[in-house]
Amino acid sequence: MPASHAHGPRVSRTYRSPLWFTRILARIPSSTFLGRVARLPLRFIPQRPVETIRSGPLRGHHWVVASGVHGYWLGTYEGEMQYAVAHTVAPGGVFFDVGAHAGYYSLLAAALVTAAGRVAAFEPDARNIGHLKEHLRLNDAGNVAVIEAAVADRSGHARFAPEASGFGGALSETGAIDVATVSLDDLVDAGRLPAPHYLKIDVEGAEFRVLRGARKILEAVRPTIFLAVHDSEAAALCQGALTALGYAIRPIARDALVCMPW
Repeated sequence: MPASHAHGPRVSRTYRSPLWFTRILARIPSSTFLGRVARLPLRFIPQRPVETIRSGPLRGHHWVVASGVHGYWLGTYEGEMQYAVAHTVAPGGVFFDVGAHAGYYSLLAAALVTAAGRVAAFEPDARNIGHLKEHLRLNDAGNVAVIEAAVADRSGHARFAPEASGFGGALSETGAIDVATVSLDDLVDAGRLPAPHYLKIDVEGAEFRVLRGARKILEAVRPTIFLAVHDSEAAALCQGALTALGYAIRPIARDALVCMPW
């Protein structure tokens, strides 16, 4: 959670290198009116490695510019989801950020639950983990624990396919690297983490596996769920499972849902 990038830039057949615009711009002399106008937006691109988030619930927090899209430090990342989280999560709660990426929602949850609450940030991608830990350090978010693993329906190991931007990495049988996997029920049953009051899940198609591995939590604790769904099949499976468990489901964006127990 964090957008907006809307769950990460997709690489398509029409994808162009980020340098394509600069190559075109270089052909327009800066001494001309068109050249000066075309270069105006470049003044707003951060020159420092760390920026202060400009707007939204995380305004004033520090952010590593290179960790993701500009919507992060602008504060516009996933505005609907940010709003839903900010107006739902209460002080003292336990928040699980499943698919934490660089930690935007981890930071938001850390501020909302306050020092009286706890946040667990789950992320398997090494590049993202580095940015996540740096954001926690920069913002003194001492109530966040980082779990370097992918959340699934069982604990163990699985193949993971990272993606260049860091947004689209996913569990895949053809993945290039091996990662640890954890079931949320296993972690809570073992006493490693307290049961969550809130779950944010954004795992690029493995959402149903996360829910299957958290069935005891969903039945006993009934946390509020902020759910990103990336394809129609996963959406149908998740909505069917949650409806059967007595959850009311409300769409808040094209591919994002808030699921609350009756």
